[in-house]
Amino acid sequence: EAATGPGPVGVEVSVNDGADFTSDGKQFLYEAGATVEGVRPSKGLSGVDGQTVTVFGKHFEQTGDLSCRFGVDGAVRGLYMSSTSVGCSAPKRGAGTVRVTVSNNGVDTGSGMVRFLYSSVGTVTTLQP
Repeated sequence: EAATGPGPVGVEVSVNDGADFTSDGKQFLYEAGATVEGVRPSKGLSGVDGQTVTVFGKHFEQTGDLSCRFGVDGAVRGLYMSSTSVGCSAPKRGAGTVRVTVSNNGVDTGSGMVRFLYSSVGTVTTLQP
């Protein structure tokens, strides 16, 4: 039986090329993955660690492995706020734009992603009235 969305499906096993199958009635539960739809704020300062960011979406779960990923190698622990919002502490990075995704299990990311901009810190060189 093929899954067409979240929900339980029956799982049976054959050890003789499909001639016979178990009939244990075991179930496998397909769950919807975390879906990212927005992030606030959408930008922060480069070179600064721990900027608080709230990620909005759906299907977020309160697990010990809940995490936010900023770019390819910027995974941080997520703080579960609700099934539609997760708090994250943006890791220190150089200037540029990264993708933000959320994982309920620390491995798989669901659908959707948003961008977060790390802006360079400007310096004041001249000040005029």
